[in-house]
Amino acid sequence: MLKLGNPAFREIFTEYSTLCEYNGGRFCKAFDADIDNGVILEEDVRPGIPLRKESSLDKRLAVFCSIYKGLHIMPANAEIYPTYLEWVGRITEYMSTRHDCKELYGYMKKAKEICLSVSSIYSQQMLLHGDLHHDNLLLGRDGQYFIIDPKGVIGDPVFDVPRFILNEFGDEITPELFKKINDIIGILEQNLNLPNEIIRQCLYVETAMGVCWSAEDSSIPEKYPKLIKDVAFAESLLTG
Repeated sequence: MLKLGNPAFREIFTEYSTLCEYNGGRFCKAFDADIDNGVILEEDVRPGIPLRKESSLDKRLAVFCSIYKGLHIMPANAEIYPTYLEWVGRITEYMSTRHDCKELYGYMKKAKEICLSVSSIYSQQMLLHGDLHHDNLLLGRDGQYFIIDPKGVIGDPVFDVPRFILNEFGDEITPELFKKINDIIGILEQNLNLPNEIIRQCLYVETAMGVCWSAEDSSIPEKYPKLIKDVAFAESLLTG
């Protein structure tokens, strides 16, 4: 399969490098690349059904936990990848310049402080996927799920957990959603042996960063209330 990306962005290079470092396993394989033209020749995962299509939450969680455990490796060339802290720092700096998004900037400043605190405890410098959500987990041969589209970022494996939870958010913030996310956090705590509080903090950081990336990509003010609502919901989850 040929994957086409924008050669102007560094991500096509870090994606190919990450796939080469993992060299298969639960990741799809990369066979070759033309980075200058943004092209990667990758293994075709069939039938390629994304985990999002799995109706059972218990099954989605089981698949994620099975993939996460033992996934992360030490990078051979750490210097070619950004770090998770650099991601957080860059978007925080950008939001400080957006005078039309002062409320979002406040959330992002808090996220940066939390990220620094978590990183002081969870400080491994491993090669992370960086975007480990439902649509990047595809059903392949023998009923196994395979990983595609890594961003390639350096940090502690704990930072690869919240993107999955974030994909379980609904369009509407309801008491039922609050209970669902709390239940998910409890299951991940038990299965991944991670403190409940740390998972909540990482989820807040990832949510804040995600909504701020969305603000960076769009200057449409009508979208801001939804972004604020999502990050406020993640903040409410900090205390359970």
